[in-house]
Amino acid sequence: MEDFLKFFNLQRDPFQDTIDQDIFFPTEIHEQVILKLTTGLSQRRPIMMLWGSSGTGKTILTRLLVNQLDPEKFLPLLILPSPQITPAALLDLFCQQLGGPEGRQANKQEKLTWLQQRIIKEGEKGRQTVCLVDEAHFLRSESLHLIRSMSNWESSWGKLLSIIFMAEPPFIKRLKHPAHASIRSRISLSLELPPLSAGESEQLIKFRLLVSGGNPQVFVPGCYPLIHQASGGVPRIIIKIAGNALLESYCQKENQVSPEAVNTAVAESC
Repeated sequence: MEDFLKFFNLQRDPFQDTIDQDIFFPTEIHEQVILKLTTGLSQRRPIMMLWGSSGTGKTILTRLLVNQLDPEKFLPLLILPSPQITPAALLDLFCQQLGGPEGRQANKQEKLTWLQQRIIKEGEKGRQTVCLVDEAHFLRSESLHLIRSMSNWESSWGKLLSIIFMAEPPFIKRLKHPAHASIRSRISLSLELPPLSAGESEQLIKFRLLVSGGNPQVFVPGCYPLIHQASGGVPRIIIKIAGNALLESYCQKENQVSPEAVNTAVAESC
């Protein structure tokens, strides 16, 4: 790894697939999404949603959002449901975040009562509880209805709990089913995180090279249309192809990445 970095005069690997805010490239859409979500939270909106294809940056945007929340005004809870999670297990995730009863320590109603009282106490301190549900498309109907019921909790100062769903497009289709009309009607803001444009794809690669201490011109201009076309503008795939193209150039002892190296990288990127 050290030889690889030295070859391109890099201080770090620019194309690691990691949730690292230091190398996150924010587009205008990202900045607008953060602004709309933070404003929606200040308005105590009960449910909002951020959706997009896998790899478009929903998770790291969630981390950025949490970092921007004033800890004296907001209490963020990050919920990461597993596929087919049951309502009981989902309730336990909420309790784990706040130090409440889990498993067989209490029944469902006792846990809900404890959570409501805990969230009320936070509100009395001037802190709004914010629940960020990543991979919300894993939630079954029963779990969705549990969250819907929690979104109804209110006090004299307004809604006790604000919820943000992060999900993939199939979740949007599921919510259109009549069985989910009640929760769909409570989603006050639905924001799409689209793939990057061709220009943004190029800027992403150059930005990552630059913040990693390297030369942003390592990729020759003909590389960028190939990478954008092959990736469809999805940041995770852009990063994977660019990383493999850089590796191919290193193996060939070429200090610039050529379109041929990109074609090889595309073929080797599953």
